[in-house]
Amino acid sequence: MDVIIKPTDPSEIDAIFALRRDPEVLLQQNRPSFLDTPKRFAKKLNGGPNLLGITFRCSSIYLNGVLVGHVLQHFGRGADGKHPTCECGWNLEKKHWGWGIMPEALRQLLDELFEQTPDLIVLASCFKSNLRSLGVIK
Repeated sequence: MDVIIKPTDPSEIDAIFALRRDPEVLLQQNRPSFLDTPKRFAKKLNGGPNLLGITFRCSSIYLNGVLVGHVLQHFGRGADGKHPTCECGWNLEKKHWGWGIMPEALRQLLDELFEQTPDLIVLASCFKSNLRSLGVIK
């Protein structure tokens, strides 16, 4: 199994949006806003910090050369206003759930993030009913 995670290319945004709106995936996440469009998403990824000082990044997950998921990252400062933080959220095509793809993708991503910012605080959460994501978080 060849899992690769890389920065999302603008050409992948439509596929990521289709995944984020998949009915099976929606059962496991907060519903995206109807205002959230591929164009706005691309603008958010290419823009600087928002009014709260948060910047956004998306990484695409490939399995054997095929896009199967993504990890969104929100970068900012912790509650103390000092420590760098990154909140992560992810989606994966349902047919690949339970294969160990997400733990491997997150391992690669976290290795990269901690290499860039050793004191980074990483956060993630999920619905209590999302046992697979809960397992990944633990």
